[in-house]
Amino acid sequence: MDMQTLIYEKEGPIGIVTFNRPKVLNALNGEMMSEIIDLLYQIEHDDSVRCVILTGGPKAFIAGGDIAYMSELDTV
Repeated sequence: MDMQTLIYEKEGPIGIVTFNRPKVLNALNGEMMSEIIDLLYQIEHDDSVRCVILTGGPKAFIAGGDIAYMSELDTV
């Protein structure tokens, strides 16, 4: 799975998901939300993963929604 906004690592039975949009303090956009859903589905079906840790970059876990991304959405 090619991901642009997440880093996924496994350490034994532990899956580690790191949010990786440091320039915007890991603010959520459509691409990131889609990658999170796809990755969690993949992890759910991996019987070797017993625990998942969600973590952010050095400055923020998730700053919230990406306002620049939201301003580009259709409001219809």
